[in-house]
Amino acid sequence: MTNKRKKLMTTAIAGSMAASIVIGGGTFAYLQSQTDDVVNEFKTEQVKVEISESPHDPYDIIPGTEQDKDPSVTVKNTLESFVFLKVTDNTYGLVTYEIDDTIWTKLDGYEDVYYKKVPAAADASGTTLKVLKNDKVSYDKDLINEDMLDENGDLRTDVALSFNAFAIQARPFTDPTDPADPTTAPTEAAAAAAAYNQAAPIKVTTFEEFKKALDDVENGGVIRIDNDITNTNSERVRTYYNKKFTIDLGGNTLDMNNERFYADNSDITIKNGVLHSNKYGIQFTPTNNGDAHLTIAENAKIVSDVSCAILVADVSNGSHSGVVDVYGKTEGNIFILGTIKENSNIVVNVYGNIYGGEDTEREDIGIAVNGYATVNVKNGATVKSLTGIEVRAGKLNVEDGTTIIATAVPTTFTPNDSGTTTQGAGIGVSQHNTKMPIDVNITGGTVQGYIPLYEINPQNNSDAELAKIKINVTGGTFENINGGTTLFSIADREKITYINTLEQ
Repeated sequence: MTNKRKKLMTTAIAGSMAASIVIGGGTFAYLQSQTDDVVNEFKTEQVKVEISESPHDPYDIIPGTEQDKDPSVTVKNTLESFVFLKVTDNTYGLVTYEIDDTIWTKLDGYEDVYYKKVPAAADASGTTLKVLKNDKVSYDKDLINEDMLDENGDLRTDVALSFNAFAIQARPFTDPTDPADPTTAPTEAAAAAAAYNQAAPIKVTTFEEFKKALDDVENGGVIRIDNDITNTNSERVRTYYNKKFTIDLGGNTLDMNNERFYADNSDITIKNGVLHSNKYGIQFTPTNNGDAHLTIAENAKIVSDVSCAILVADVSNGSHSGVVDVYGKTEGNIFILGTIKENSNIVVNVYGNIYGGEDTEREDIGIAVNGYATVNVKNGATVKSLTGIEVRAGKLNVEDGTTIIATAVPTTFTPNDSGTTTQGAGIGVSQHNTKMPIDVNITGGTVQGYIPLYEINPQNNSDAELAKIKINVTGGTFENINGGTTLFSIADREKITYINTLEQ
């Protein structure tokens, strides 16, 4: 075939293909459709605050006189906002003044802090709030020379009266706890306190500043760490104070080095970062000053390089109460110290991820209940280690939605007068030589291990002591892993109270 002929044939075929898509005089198309754009517009907002005062020569403290002083706070807010006024009075009683109580309300529980809830500004000029009643300060007529002197007999040079202002949006602090029920909204005072703590945290950048902040933080306050800090000298830090506050790690690491952080009595929330220790992470010990509460927020992690991330103790012979709520993570176990007595009221609620450590050089358990506390493993919690949970005293409640995993093979036990005894048990029950009661209730969750549920008497306690043990299984999924074949190994079935509806 000549090249000319090939070219003609190609042209003909191409023409045939082009003709094949012409149908009924029109052009074939896929079925299709298109909507108009739906445009969602978002309004930007702002809350800005300024404080100002008319220029003034240095104030002269002349007994029996008064002077003009007109500080004012201006807030430019497109949203309803709380405005706060913080007064720092270093006048040694030489200056008399009044905060304008027709504008400002004292914030309960805080020294020299006032607030005002301000509606969204009608225009760009915002809202201006006077600070002092009648824009005046005065000096008592009874002041004498000695009042003006410092401890060395010299005229004071550090007399000062300072004002600082903060502003923050009112919502979500004013929102109801239950969106469907407006009656659950906090009082204005409660909402203002929550807003102030967010607006005015104590910022720290060194460990020395952190120690001082623990002393200075007010009830309901916030300490915020602005960078990684280390307890270089491994100093002991204890929170003795009966007050509620938050440690916001700011996405950073608080490294306690070779010391633990002692949460003795305060109501403390730790959030948004890592607390690390080369030894124990946190020791929670209620004291005489009141009930204690420790919360590990969902975005926080407690890390121990050797064993115990959270140590729960009681140095009061069981006479005090406290609650630990763990929503976040641990690298290291939760250890309930065996010295906690039967008359204690200590509760540990676990919602997060507890990793005791699969490395045998670390403590070999996820949660060790050695003392008489109540441990509730809640929906969403995961506990994983060589042994998941061991109960030697106290109460354990395992709820639906939990996962407990033991990784050791096989399941073994070793008598121990002070620590843990089992390995390879999802949940191990082994009464301590303290011979305190044990009450285990499993209503749901998944328990995995070479032996998922294991009871043994490692200390050779008497039958009368074993009679204090109760194990009640009414739900949950129990699974053998790592080659195990026994789901329930209960050495003392006839001596303890053992009810397991899954075996029936």
